[in-house]
Amino acid sequence: MRQQDSDNQRSPGPRGAGRHVELIDGTSAFVPDPLPPDLELRPLMSPLADAERVLGGLESIAGFIPDPGLFLTPLLRVEATLSSRIEGTQTTVEELFRAEMTPNAQTGDDAIEVRNYVDAMYLGMELLERRPLDLSFVRQLHARLMAGARGQDRGPGEFRQVQVFVGRRGRVGTAVSYVPPPHERVPELMADWAAYAARGDGLPHLIRCGLLHAQFELIHPFRDGNGRVGRLLMSLYLMAHGRPSQPLVLLSPYFEERRPEYYAHLRALSRTGDWGSWLVFFLEAVEEQSARATTVAQQIVALRQEQMRNLQAVRAPQSAFAVLELLFRSPYITIDRAARQAGCAYATAKRAMQCLEREGIVTEVTGRRRNKQYRAGPLLGLLEDMYPSA
Repeated sequence: MRQQDSDNQRSPGPRGAGRHVELIDGTSAFVPDPLPPDLELRPLMSPLADAERVLGGLESIAGFIPDPGLFLTPLLRVEATLSSRIEGTQTTVEELFRAEMTPNAQTGDDAIEVRNYVDAMYLGMELLERRPLDLSFVRQLHARLMAGARGQDRGPGEFRQVQVFVGRRGRVGTAVSYVPPPHERVPELMADWAAYAARGDGLPHLIRCGLLHAQFELIHPFRDGNGRVGRLLMSLYLMAHGRPSQPLVLLSPYFEERRPEYYAHLRALSRTGDWGSWLVFFLEAVEEQSARATTVAQQIVALRQEQMRNLQAVRAPQSAFAVLELLFRSPYITIDRAARQAGCAYATAKRAMQCLEREGIVTEVTGRRRNKQYRAGPLLGLLEDMYPSA
């Protein structure tokens, strides 16, 4: 729907937030002002210092571990699962690992959406090596996220050409919670968003990241998938600025656990312009998730060292150590897949799996004589303890 042209139909929003524009049907849509807003920085200094301190600890841990992928791989699956959970999917981390074990198998829409989130994160990491985080970057990320999933008919990679409403209209017991800006304004608003992401203004990158995420959600540039793309962009923005050099600041677990508060802070920006409360919430998320990621990284490294010592004590074949490495990237595995990825014969991989099973590192979960599947219970248990909602 088009907005009314008369200036009399425009009403100023909260200071530093934006304006409300009346649509033809009388609905009031919100058009955010360009970033940055007029911020009172003093109340942000303490939560910023806490977030920076804990994030620095995570960066230090990641820098000392020879292979950060050891813990990055499972953490990305947790992030993908819980970011998608915020939007209503029901897939668990364990189900995602099982689905990835047989990528050509028939999977449900929820599993496809979560797998696409992982793929989009890897695409974003690859794109950052050769291009800035610009509008083309954002559109490519969205296209990958929506490929073959629900919403693939809603213009993947293209800014919306229709008015959208957050919430449901015309259903008993439901209401629209937020009306994003008219679609005619999206290109201009996103150009301003990308320009702010590219330039410096003296604000710390953590605060800039919080501003960019909220602004993206207020603009709601796509017909579908805005929340997931917006959460992907947080990690990639910080990675682009070396905070840290891998996408380890994964905030979706915090937001999923506090979903009503997360949405309330974002919605409040269009009603009260309370950027300060949103940024405190965001910085608390960075602090807690950085601390949690640090603990998970330490525990995963310790688990790997313990299991390697156990294999050394029983003089396990070298192939068992090779398969153990695979398990930290894919806690569900088959003998055939282990043989292919470890570059060994099927019989060699089978002996390795039998050794790992005797040592309690894996458990066979199908009960079949053929096409057996093995589960790395200790690693999955660790993730479940740290992220119980995943």
